[in-house]
Amino acid sequence: GMLFLSFLILNSSYGALVEKIINLNESLARNNLELEDRVKERTAALQMEIEERKIAEKERAMAEEKAQRSSKMEAIGLMAGGVAHDLNNILAGIVSYPELMLLQLPKSSELRKPLEEIHSSGKRAATVVADLLTVARGVASVRESYDVNVLIREYLASPECVRLWSQYPAVSCEQDLVALDSIICCSPVHIKKTIMNLVINAAEAIADKGIICISTSNQLVEPSKPFKHTVDPGKYVLVTIQDNGPGIAEKDREHIFEPFYTKKVMGRSGTGLGLAIVWNTLQDHNGKVIVESSEKGTTFFLYFPVSDDRVVIQAEKQEEDVTTVNQEHILVIDDEPLLRDIASQMLTTLGYTVDSVSSGELAIEFLADHQVDLIVVDMLMEPGMNGRETYEKILLMRPDQKAIIASGFSESDDVEATLKLGAGGFIKKPYLLDRLGRVVKEVLNS
Repeated sequence: GMLFLSFLILNSSYGALVEKIINLNESLARNNLELEDRVKERTAALQMEIEERKIAEKERAMAEEKAQRSSKMEAIGLMAGGVAHDLNNILAGIVSYPELMLLQLPKSSELRKPLEEIHSSGKRAATVVADLLTVARGVASVRESYDVNVLIREYLASPECVRLWSQYPAVSCEQDLVALDSIICCSPVHIKKTIMNLVINAAEAIADKGIICISTSNQLVEPSKPFKHTVDPGKYVLVTIQDNGPGIAEKDREHIFEPFYTKKVMGRSGTGLGLAIVWNTLQDHNGKVIVESSEKGTTFFLYFPVSDDRVVIQAEKQEEDVTTVNQEHILVIDDEPLLRDIASQMLTTLGYTVDSVSSGELAIEFLADHQVDLIVVDMLMEPGMNGRETYEKILLMRPDQKAIIASGFSESDDVEATLKLGAGGFIKKPYLLDRLGRVVKEVLNS
């Protein structure tokens, strides 16, 4: 009996032990599953973190590269601006004096041809300086509302464009200018230069036989909807210039907008500033330029914000007779003796009565005792008051004083502010006789 009782106790203990082992196994299995789940979750979280870090690193690297490129463009721009300012003053004599001398030479003079060549070379050099100034950015240019379709048509009908097609007879140009809202607030000369540079590049890329297509359309970029190009939300005129040339190599694509990065022969077929001008012009007009390229060709997309202004300049001002017989009195204010002399001689040649002074302070002294019909004031004068400050002081004495701003290189903000004060016109240095005469006549008659 005792033996049987011992067996029962042992049996029940064994059963309890087996049950404990089963429970322990189940608990271990559960813990293993939980641990596996936790390991999987942690691994997934770590992988996600690594991916996010990779993306963030890539974005940071891209942002750094973009910032470096931007500061590189800015540094080159500052250098270009400084060089261009000095060059403009040097070029003034080369561009302007031959023009004045040609007016006094007899038609038969043997000096006419070399003087015409000097004048022509000076003008070409002045356009390169103007390109450098565009790369310097923020440089003075007057903005008005223009129809971009009209500006493109004007360029395509220009002598420069006609000459281009004669150089590339196998390249044809198609246009599809269908944007309905095509008014943009712009500097027309920069827009035409942008179109010209892209068309020249396309023709040179095709070289043999091919097609360039220029089109315009409207593009609404909405904040909530994804858009294929990184463009800020808003309504745009999209100008597209497409060619079926060999395309741009991928290694070159990210550098093409940098100044002096060129595949052309410098000095023969360009200055290396063409696409830098395109990039800077779009930046200055709050727009964006995007390029897509493959071995089948290249497309440039130019996004210009649509202007709300309905007062549109219909076309570039036509040439008119700039001579005068009214002998209105003009005061030239410029700190550069050479430019003062050139402006005075040109205005005297056109039939005006002219006085000149070398600073804003001397201009105020002069105007205390004399009345003039118009002042031509340089924007940058050192030392002393600049053009804007001078005009502000003059307006306190003579609230209706008509004025023209002259500038070879100055900030757009200063020019805009002076125009808002009431200055009637803006003339770019170096002076050309007909351009100076036209602006003066317009402001005097306004």
